[in-house]
Amino acid sequence: MKVVAVIVLVALAMVQLTMARRSGGVTCGQVDATLAPCVPFLTQGGEPGAACCSGVKTLKGMAQSIDERRTACNCVKAAANRYTNLKDDAAQALPGKCGVALDIPISRTTNCDAVASQASTFTCGQVDATLAPCVPFLTQGGDPGAACCSGVKTLKGMAQSTDERRTACNCVKAAANRYANLKDDAAQALPSKCGVALDIPISRTTNCDAIS
Repeated sequence: MKVVAVIVLVALAMVQLTMARRSGGVTCGQVDATLAPCVPFLTQGGEPGAACCSGVKTLKGMAQSIDERRTACNCVKAAANRYTNLKDDAAQALPGKCGVALDIPISRTTNCDAVASQASTFTCGQVDATLAPCVPFLTQGGDPGAACCSGVKTLKGMAQSTDERRTACNCVKAAANRYANLKDDAAQALPSKCGVALDIPISRTTNCDAIS
């Protein structure tokens, strides 16, 4: 029954997205439909699931202009405030877990008027989520594994501009400093082990302001 409900919600989201494109607007009903499959993850944690991540990607595609992004942001904010048991860490981690650089924060307190036309922001929670599968390798060595390498590739795709790379760098640096047993040689070797040319060093001492 739950599977059928999720399928219906996703189908509804796609229909409403098509209508939004035709009318040139975004409504809270459309936004709610895209995020409905994510409610279990946002309130209980775990893994978001394919239907949820599909909704996150749909949400990103819905809001193209600054007005649409601000409208979508206010809709997301209103939806977040309807769930008193929403987990802030899950909300921050959701885009990263879905491999999406979402420029509409999932938060009860976002200042939606500050959402910019070219924003492609992300949070340290999202960066942390991409690297979480790598912690065993970074602290113990061995092989990073497929989930870790997938996270490294997601991290590379999240940070496109200089500001985004510097933000990601500071998030990675903060994460690295949380692990006293982080192995520097493993951190340096991780991108090449995953076959990724990562321009964000995994280090406790990086000067992130020097990243171009």
